[in-house]
Amino acid sequence: MVTMSDIARMAGVSQPTVSRVLNGKGSSTRISAATQKKVRAIAQKLHFRPSFAGRALVSGRTRSIGFMCGNIRNPYYTEMADIAMRMVEERGYHLILGMMRWISWQNDLECFESLLSRGVDGVIYFGSALAPGRALYERMVQEKFPLVCVNHQPPKLPCILPDFQPGVNEAFALLKANGHSRVTGIRLNGLEKRIPFLAAAKEYGFDVEEGPTFKTEPSRLPEEVLQNVRREAYCFAEQKDRPGAVVITSDQLAAAFIGGLFEKGVMVPRDVSVISFDGTRAGQFMAPPLTSVGQDTTEIIRRALEWIFERIDRKDTSAPVVKIPTRLVIRQSVGPNPNP
Repeated sequence: MVTMSDIARMAGVSQPTVSRVLNGKGSSTRISAATQKKVRAIAQKLHFRPSFAGRALVSGRTRSIGFMCGNIRNPYYTEMADIAMRMVEERGYHLILGMMRWISWQNDLECFESLLSRGVDGVIYFGSALAPGRALYERMVQEKFPLVCVNHQPPKLPCILPDFQPGVNEAFALLKANGHSRVTGIRLNGLEKRIPFLAAAKEYGFDVEEGPTFKTEPSRLPEEVLQNVRREAYCFAEQKDRPGAVVITSDQLAAAFIGGLFEKGVMVPRDVSVISFDGTRAGQFMAPPLTSVGQDTTEIIRRALEWIFERIDRKDTSAPVVKIPTRLVIRQSVGPNPNP
């Protein structure tokens, strides 16, 4: 394995000189251009690769950012992680994924601790276990660790939250324009989506009916959730006087729901219109392509990383809460009310 000492010996300079050149500090320490060129040429000839651990020891940084989320098979997280990976690489960093199963808050924090043990310089966190009174939360607040919470708002920590109301209003306006006046909500249990849903339904004069929900054991996520949503679609399809529109909590669950309807001979959007949340690119490849309340995922990740790098550089130690407006991504899963 080639070391900086090997390069120093061949170049006739000291090892610290080689370190400064290869770490981009040659000019600031008045190392001549000729020496810098010589050192880099030798390093390239020997196929030198700097030690990750050595760099971290010298700089105090690993140049890595953590991305902690739940089910990576959910296209919402997959697309977010892909955007984050590209953005951190543009800054010369690497993205390290941390997966949690959301069995319990203890499990969530254990996964978080595991990610921190890898020495990441900052974390984009999709979870809800960081809460006042829990040791890891108090540590994050006290140390002002470069952490941004997405879709969750614990106090004293930076947060980025989607503002669902604009997109949900557009969704109900579209349904109303197609003659709908009754809607079923499927798995809108979280207040961040349920409150905008009910507010828009009231504003546009819709009758809201609760859809069937089957409980799921957390240890069996996510497969059982998808199967239960399919069962919920069966129940909905068998209703004699069902609403002509459904709003469901995510693109991934909408795919399972539409599949269940299809198995019962109920077609979207001929027999029922479906609108979901997330607006993932995957939704455009569904049958039919899915109309969805879309989040600006690129802006969410951009803002999160912008703040993380500001805190890494010690330029910002505040704890902002940023809301990013949603908008409706209109595709082909909404049609005229079949029972006007």
